[in-house]
Amino acid sequence: MKHLRRYIRKIIKEAFNTPNPDNIHDRLAFVKAPHDRGNGGFVYAILDPQLVEDALKNVEMKGIKHHGDAMAMVLQGSLLGMMRIDEADLGCNSAYIVDSVAADGGLGPTVYDIVAMDPDLLGGIVADRFNVRDKAKNVWNFYYTKRQEDLESMEPLDDYRNPITQDEDDDCVLSTYHERYSPLLPLLLTASITWLKENFPEHYENAFGDYGSVDASSIAYELSKEYNDELIERSIPRFFIAKVANQQYDDLPIELESQYSDFIVRIDDEPDLLHQYIDIDSEPIMPMNFSYKVKTQPEWYEMLFRGDEIKSKLLDKFDTLTEDYFDDSIQWRTKFFFQERY
Repeated sequence: MKHLRRYIRKIIKEAFNTPNPDNIHDRLAFVKAPHDRGNGGFVYAILDPQLVEDALKNVEMKGIKHHGDAMAMVLQGSLLGMMRIDEADLGCNSAYIVDSVAADGGLGPTVYDIVAMDPDLLGGIVADRFNVRDKAKNVWNFYYTKRQEDLESMEPLDDYRNPITQDEDDDCVLSTYHERYSPLLPLLLTASITWLKENFPEHYENAFGDYGSVDASSIAYELSKEYNDELIERSIPRFFIAKVANQQYDDLPIELESQYSDFIVRIDDEPDLLHQYIDIDSEPIMPMNFSYKVKTQPEWYEMLFRGDEIKSKLLDKFDTLTEDYFDDSIQWRTKFFFQERY
């Protein structure tokens, strides 16, 4: 087992792609506990096993026998970070919403990765819909712009009040930190503009030639703001056709509208087709209106294993300590950890 771990660390120098001060990833552990606040969810506690051992020695030196006092001392002395995630009211791509997160020693990005790598979270995680701190914004922005090769999925969220797709699984409350429309709006318009340019270049030139060499996603951004600002009630495809028609001297050819309708039907049937139009370099960034699932790395399982060892050791050491009390202790201590830092 030791040889296997050394081999894994050799071939994956930095699997988490996050700051790793003093190679702390090699000894980190985490435990996961359910919580019943709101819609329910989970709390993750990031621990240093060596600090757990030091805390247990202090427990013995002080003659502490009660499991509650012992748990409090162990967690207070070894907790390095935490995250609480909540089950969403809506589909939100089956992702959990980050309620609170805190970490010491620059481990914040690692805490996000530990949770986003959890294979039990099929849809990954999304940012809090209403309150995101500046450091957390940097993490979401990093996921959007720099982590493409590390992500298992990065899915746009739809606006539950004015949905773009028929699929309710992606419906969510949009983040208050971005334009008040779903990233699916500029994606659909980018797809439409690209389709027009490839299939009816003359009509594309008539409609959008004034934009010069500007790419399709930038044109889509301007159209998205117009669509949103005017609170247009008609469908986005009808809005797009109207924009194209308004720039023509003659009526649009029947085959253009017919083929475009077929194109939209394909998009409705396969909304994943829109993902190919995500351009992280030129599209206006809306990182907190996407859900993220990070590929689970071997280091993650090592951290989970070390966390399970810590839990088993504590349950064995204190006969009166139950799993329910252990989980409750994780909930309360991580809550205090967060409050102490914010």
